[in-house]
Amino acid sequence: MSRSPEKPVSLHSYALGWHSLSERIRKGKSFSGHERNTAFLNLGGENFADVSIASGLNFSDDTRAVVSCDWDFDGKVDFWTSNRNAPRVRFVKNESGGVHGFVAFKLKGTKVNRDAIGARVSISMAEKTQIKTVMAGDGFLAQSSRWQHFGVGEVKEVEVQVVWPGGMEEKFGAVKAGGFFQLTEGTGHAEEWIPPKVNLPAMKLPKEDRESYKRVLMVGRIPLLKVPGISPATGRVTLLRVWSKDCPACERQGLDLGRRQGQLEVDKVSLISVNIDDFMNRKQGERSDLLEAIEVFRDTFIESKRPLALPLQLLFDERGNVAAFYQGEIPYEVIQADAKGLSDDLKNQRTQAVPFSGLWAAQPFQRQFLRYAEGFKKAGMPKKKEAYLKQVREGGALMARVNRELGRDFLRTKNPLRARDHFLAALPFTRKNAQLHFNLGLAQTGLRDFEQAVNHFKASARVAPERPETYFRLAFALSAAGSGREAVRAYRRALELRPQWPAAANNLAWILAAHNDPSVRNGTEALRIAQVLMKNEGSENPTALLTLAAAYAEVGNFKSAIQVVDRALAIARADKMMEVGNQLRTIRADLAQGKPIRGKL
Repeated sequence: MSRSPEKPVSLHSYALGWHSLSERIRKGKSFSGHERNTAFLNLGGENFADVSIASGLNFSDDTRAVVSCDWDFDGKVDFWTSNRNAPRVRFVKNESGGVHGFVAFKLKGTKVNRDAIGARVSISMAEKTQIKTVMAGDGFLAQSSRWQHFGVGEVKEVEVQVVWPGGMEEKFGAVKAGGFFQLTEGTGHAEEWIPPKVNLPAMKLPKEDRESYKRVLMVGRIPLLKVPGISPATGRVTLLRVWSKDCPACERQGLDLGRRQGQLEVDKVSLISVNIDDFMNRKQGERSDLLEAIEVFRDTFIESKRPLALPLQLLFDERGNVAAFYQGEIPYEVIQADAKGLSDDLKNQRTQAVPFSGLWAAQPFQRQFLRYAEGFKKAGMPKKKEAYLKQVREGGALMARVNRELGRDFLRTKNPLRARDHFLAALPFTRKNAQLHFNLGLAQTGLRDFEQAVNHFKASARVAPERPETYFRLAFALSAAGSGREAVRAYRRALELRPQWPAAANNLAWILAAHNDPSVRNGTEALRIAQVLMKNEGSENPTALLTLAAAYAEVGNFKSAIQVVDRALAIARADKMMEVGNQLRTIRADLAQGKPIRGKL
């Protein structure tokens, strides 16, 4: 991979490189070549020994950041690692034996920075000296503990000295080993600190996955896109099996399931078998709806774009939602245990889904059918996205979310009529949703129904009064509806919330300079705003230049107005903006006759 750019500029090729790398990782490639972590022991001088296996640190975690700290204050340095794959964060407790004498210091600045970043601590014992520097960040995406931890072996006492940032040296005298001390600038005294008692129960490491199958239990379960002729049984757990006659593992598993027909009935598990060979015999380029539904589901929630491997199984709960995803020759006993342990409780689902225990830092995932629907769009199947969203319309609140999503899609594809219809369908269930009213305002603006647009933007502002975008859109709709005075107030409010917003400032200056109502116009203020805008944004924008020209004309300075229009004309010609150029020539002719710019655009 090429080096990161030295300057904060947008490099399209660099961004494409990162995108390509991410795509390869999603397809199963490794960021580090599947190398295990390594640990090296300093043997003194320039020599190191590889102790990765002996230390137990050779995890296949694809680790990116490591920080050191004495987490349990037992005098031995522990590690935290941050990884690209699971577990995303790992704690490694130091359980080394033998003599491990230590002394640790935390520095506090009084004249220098409070955290004493940049200070150097040195300890002397016999004829040896150790030095550590207080740093803010000591590795890639890493910040170790600010406790400066020294190993001292069997030494009972050390001499301590600090060189504070700026160069001032301070001696703290003799300090006994085996404790934690705070060194405060200017005191010359090491104050002992008594750590809290920390109990860290040992946890059994999860078993490395060496099985011939992959198993993922889903959290916040959702249905698969419906496929004609293939539907999970109602009120029963269903196992969907996808197989091929050219797959020996499929044959073995098929024979095993055949022998277990009676057990399947006892377990109340319905079986659906789909032979993939039926799809391979179709015309070239024609794909299976079922495989597309499964592949998008897998890519969305398991975030892996490797080719689908056979045998492939999906376990559906009694409501028809995907409960588990299996690839490979999975024993029926595993499926049986999963089927019996299915729970509707999200917390239970999450606990069952991970291979090891721990503390959760976030709430469980809710049902993410919108994410699955978006996966079809990303895969180039927008019609299937719409079909899936229509499929999951069950209950008012859920239907409202579906309609909001469909409405946003139609807004993005510039179809305001269909967008408005879907937003209106969602409105009875979420009347106090600021974003829904905002989107309705956008749709009504697209339909040029400015009065309704104003109503919805005002409703959005009442629910979320601190969003500048709402006032900006409200001002535009008010201006288009002929309410110039209210539009000025709305633009002012947008600028209060987002000062120096070029678009809002330009539109406000335009109304003040060119509105037909003399009670709304204020040429002096318009000129001040336009000049500040031109100073901050430059003079390459014909729209901003036209606003400046209108402001000059409003205060009677037609000469300057014509000069500004000429600059805008030159830009329009260079950029081949024919329609803009024609409008500017008409305005220039009016200015030459002493006519101000009012209501032209």
